[in-house]
Amino acid sequence: MPPPRVQSNPRPIAVPGPRDLPDRAPSPSPGLAEGVAPARDGFDVSRATKLELTKDRQFSPQDIAAIKRRDPALGQAIENAQKSFKSLLDKGAKISVTASAGNGGKPVLTFVPPALVNNPGLPHDLQVHYHGMHGLASAPNGESPLRERIADSFNQTPPTVFVLPEWNGTNDWSNVKNTGTTADDAVKGLGLTGKRGQLTVSAHSLGRNAVFSAIKNGGLKADRLDMQDAFYKGQSDGPRTVAQWLKDRAGDTPPPQLRILVTTNGRMSDKKSIQDEARQHGLTLPDAVFVDQSGQRFSRDAHWEADLKRW
Repeated sequence: MPPPRVQSNPRPIAVPGPRDLPDRAPSPSPGLAEGVAPARDGFDVSRATKLELTKDRQFSPQDIAAIKRRDPALGQAIENAQKSFKSLLDKGAKISVTASAGNGGKPVLTFVPPALVNNPGLPHDLQVHYHGMHGLASAPNGESPLRERIADSFNQTPPTVFVLPEWNGTNDWSNVKNTGTTADDAVKGLGLTGKRGQLTVSAHSLGRNAVFSAIKNGGLKADRLDMQDAFYKGQSDGPRTVAQWLKDRAGDTPPPQLRILVTTNGRMSDKKSIQDEARQHGLTLPDAVFVDQSGQRFSRDAHWEADLKRW
């Protein structure tokens, strides 16, 4: 299969809609957040701040239609997620979908691993991840290993809660305002009582624009920033923006960590290009922040290999 084409000014793409949901689905009421009563024609979305999916708690087509009448983006995210992440639900994960001001009011999907579903008092980490082109948070690109990466994390300690925000529209991450607010909204009301550990913000490919938008709005809150094959040659504002953010946070206690994962040869920026572009602005990205895997062979296209790759 040919590698995905990456370009500096991508033209809008059409993202396929979801297929029909299974015929058999539970009644509407179990999917509502606790304390919210169903409306006559489905869900009172104006009161339901979170909608939750589990293996045994899902939404019928009629339920989704009712949600879409009140909030089309929320309803679409629920419809997509129910199909796209069935394998994770079958493993015992819980998925909640809500809107967040930190994400410009757009939906945010939160994945609670089975360990935390069964024991919400466990210490846990949090990771907010922004996807690249040709997909949605609720419907990942078929080349992306995101689902298997989340599934693999179920066996890791401490468990990680993954937060996947949706974008404003195709290739448009201008909705991103504050990653800290997004993380807080994502887990609010989920009953996770264990100590929260580090917050990682990661971006694959065009997801870089979500990071840049957060920085522009003074809202990139992260203990670790992970740029996953995310810089594009000739766009020196990218390395400059991240290098300046890192410099500005140097006085924090502790200062944030940065990883720049490089896996491609040619399409996306290599280590030298990224460092040179930062230097054009009088800034430095030290060797220590790079993980250079260019030239290595992977079971999938190298660019997609970077997506949600474990730190």
